[in-house]
Amino acid sequence: MLIDRSPLPSDQVLSTHNIHPPGMDILDDIGVGDAVRAEAPPTRVLRIRKNEAWMDVPFGEGRAGYCPRRKRLDGLLQEAAVRAGAELRDRTRATDILFEQGRAVGVTVEHRGVSENITTGLVVGADGRHSFVARTVAADEYLAYDAPRGICWAYWSAPSAWRDCPFGMYVAHIGNAIRFVFQTDYNQLVIGSLPACRSTTPGGRA
Repeated sequence: MLIDRSPLPSDQVLSTHNIHPPGMDILDDIGVGDAVRAEAPPTRVLRIRKNEAWMDVPFGEGRAGYCPRRKRLDGLLQEAAVRAGAELRDRTRATDILFEQGRAVGVTVEHRGVSENITTGLVVGADGRHSFVARTVAADEYLAYDAPRGICWAYWSAPSAWRDCPFGMYVAHIGNAIRFVFQTDYNQLVIGSLPACRSTTPGGRA
C-alpha cells in the first residue's frame, strides 16, 4: 500500500530529475522506460566544465540519459506500482505508528476526517525531511550535515540554438559555484545554480 497526503501525481520541487543510463535500466525493469523515452529527449553527451577547461563525455553506444518532469515520471511510477498489485491512497495522512512488542506493525491513517488502522509486516517511511515516521519510531540520524548552500533552479523554454549544442547535459564548476543545464520534456531546459559558499571544514574545503 502506498500512502501520501498530497494529491498524486505531484511535482517534486526540491529535487532535479536527470536520470543516467543505469537509472533507465531500472525503469526498463519495471516497465516504464519506453514511456519516459516517448516524452523526454535523449541525452547522449555530457559536457563537464572546470573553470576554463571542459570535456564532452559520450554515453555508450545505444545508451542515453533522460530528464522527464517529476510529475510525469512519478505518475508513471505509481501506475506501475498499481499494475504490480499495490493499493494507492493519496490525500491520506499517516497520524500514528502502531507497535506490537516494540516493533512497528502498521500505521493509523486519516482520509477526509476518517481514521483507520492498517497493519502490515513492514512499514517504510519515505516522508523526507522532518520525517513523521522517523520521529515516531525514534530512528537514529546518520550521514547528516548542515548543507553549506542551497540550489536554485527553474524551467525555461529551450532557445533554437540549443538544437545545435553537441551535448544534452551541462555541469560546470566555476570558482566555487556550480551551474547546470539539463534538457527535459515540453521542449524545456532545467537551468540551475549552486552559488559560491564559504568553507565549512577545517581544511578549508567547501
